[in-house]
Amino acid sequence: MSPSSDAGVRRRYLGQVFSMITALSAASVLNVVYVTVVARSLDAGELGVFFCAHSILLMAAAPGGAVQTFLAGLHASSGEGTRSRLFRAWAKRLGGVGVALFLVFLLLSPLLAPLLRIPSLGPVAVTGVALGAYAMLPLLYGRLQGDQRFSRLGATLVLEAAVRPAAALLLSLAAWMHATTAVGTLALGYVVASFVALLLGGLSPLRRERGGDEGLSPPSARGLLPTVAALLALAAFTYVDVLFAQRYFGASSTSPGAPVGNAGAYGAAAYIGRAFIMVTLPLVMVMFPRVASARGKEEGTWLFLRDALIMTIAVWGLGFAFCAAFPTVIAGALFPDQPGSAALISRYPLAVLPYMILALLVYYQLALRRWKTAWILVGGVLIQWAGYLVFHRTPFDLLAVLGVTGGVTVAATGAITLYGRGRTAKDW
Repeated sequence: MSPSSDAGVRRRYLGQVFSMITALSAASVLNVVYVTVVARSLDAGELGVFFCAHSILLMAAAPGGAVQTFLAGLHASSGEGTRSRLFRAWAKRLGGVGVALFLVFLLLSPLLAPLLRIPSLGPVAVTGVALGAYAMLPLLYGRLQGDQRFSRLGATLVLEAAVRPAAALLLSLAAWMHATTAVGTLALGYVVASFVALLLGGLSPLRRERGGDEGLSPPSARGLLPTVAALLALAAFTYVDVLFAQRYFGASSTSPGAPVGNAGAYGAAAYIGRAFIMVTLPLVMVMFPRVASARGKEEGTWLFLRDALIMTIAVWGLGFAFCAAFPTVIAGALFPDQPGSAALISRYPLAVLPYMILALLVYYQLALRRWKTAWILVGGVLIQWAGYLVFHRTPFDLLAVLGVTGGVTVAATGAITLYGRGRTAKDW
């Protein structure tokens, strides 16, 4: 690739990244407003339940993100007729998955609620509703991403984020806000986003061509399974600490003698930490298809990862400085009923930095069709969960396990990225 061509590719890449950063920044602001409304409307115990359900949805979104990226690649490389068949085939698959997830949570709610120390079945059952509502979004978002309609994709993401605070505010004003209805607002965001994404992507795939799909081979799912496995492990690695916090500290959520020793305070700090991880979302959404395309053309891929790492660390540095300097201000503004969260907010960004870098490295490896990263993540998850089982006297113990296991795993993944087998000059 010539220097001028390389510069042009980089400008387009950075322009697309900036477009997605703008949209997701607006969505992030709306999410902060949403959580602020919820936090001010729920007591400490119900807030912990809400954050627990939110973590379950984030983990469920990991394989959804893998499906979205996979389908975006297929959609971008297919003709119009194949795209329609692809859409219909995956609509059936994902629709079935959504129904199955809803039924699983509905039927298992009597077992899951006591396990997570949730006092009623409602939040667990509605979490199943939210999972069912989310099921179609990977296909709809993947179609927009594959067409590189980033402005439409960004607008839908902003709308999804805007629906929730509006619904939460109405529920709060009507005095109907509790853990179950709060989780319901998450489901509502998914429903509205699915409808709008379907309209923005166009309805033509819903119409069968003359002769139907008879005699045509179904769209291939090759490469999907390892991608889902890697990203599901990444989500379990990144988000499950809140579930352990609910398990170990949920019973002390209203204890005035232990302001930091409750699931609500930990969930509040984790929410701030997840805002850091969300910084990587627009980067990986644009980086993945770019790296995959460059790999297919035997062009260099390093500049995409390098730029993403630089932007990620720069944003993390600014955010960490703010959290370290003003944790009490953040806790007071967003979580006034959780003053103990301030001490955790000041430390949480350090624990999540490895996961921000890890997300970039994992997507980079997947785009190059290297699957060994998944095994590293699975090993990291097992070690991390063992650490939680042993060290859980206070929320700070969970935070320490989160940071240490993340640091070790990102070091191993970085080594694989730099020196692993199959590395060739064109990758760099």
